[in-house]
Amino acid sequence: MENQKKIIALKGRGGSGKTTTMNLLRDQLIALGAEEEFYLGGLGHQGRDFYGVYRIWGILIGITSEGDFHRIVASRLLFLVEKGCTVIACTCRTRDVIKPGTNAAVKAVKGYKKEFLPKTYRQKGVSEEDANFADRQLVMSRLIAMGDEPSLVEK
Repeated sequence: MENQKKIIALKGRGGSGKTTTMNLLRDQLIALGAEEEFYLGGLGHQGRDFYGVYRIWGILIGITSEGDFHRIVASRLLFLVEKGCTVIACTCRTRDVIKPGTNAAVKAVKGYKKEFLPKTYRQKGVSEEDANFADRQLVMSRLIAMGDEPSLVEK
């Protein structure tokens, strides 16, 4: 188990499946027995974005799926930090075209190590669904490394 607080940011362009991946992550945590301490969904222009707090493996995990605007990413991260999350999974754009951008919002959070993971895109031989599941597993492996159940990485 790692002792350091951490933000795991899934970076990708708009419409690439970042929100879908975070929803898959939430579903998997709940299926594994996570206690949902807070959830607010139905956000964003398609109503699929959310943020929430989950307790499992002896840690508090925050998830936010809205990653398109600095103001939203910054406010969601602040909320999750204030809730005492040990690890936060979030989304952000590939790069900050308009300053300050979503990457800057992640980098501005104090007291947390940051890890940026590139979003897998649909391509020849890789469906969007497969890409989203692979990304969910990648983020999940990072979450598991922070908790008390490292044997779950293989599941």
